[in-house]
Amino acid sequence: MALATTASSISYQGNGVTVAFTWPYDLISTDQLAVYFVDDDEVATVQTTGFTIALAGSATNGIYSGATVTFSVPGSVVDFSSG
Repeated sequence: MALATTASSISYQGNGVTVAFTWPYDLISTDQLAVYFVDDDEVATVQTTGFTIALAGSATNGIYSGATVTFSVPGSVVDFSSG
């Protein structure tokens, strides 16, 4: 079974308390997911540390149904993208 190569993205508005955010799209591995912080000027900066990614459940034919990104500290605006 092939995984579609369509790029997906999702943005969350942080509230200064929440640290776990859901990625609701299919993934094969955590390497497919990029995490960004977006500042007040809407400038996105790739994040490489300060978070963990847990794939959702068990893979079906090597494909996971999503993931949870958990930050060590709360943020304000978080974007995820794949593709």
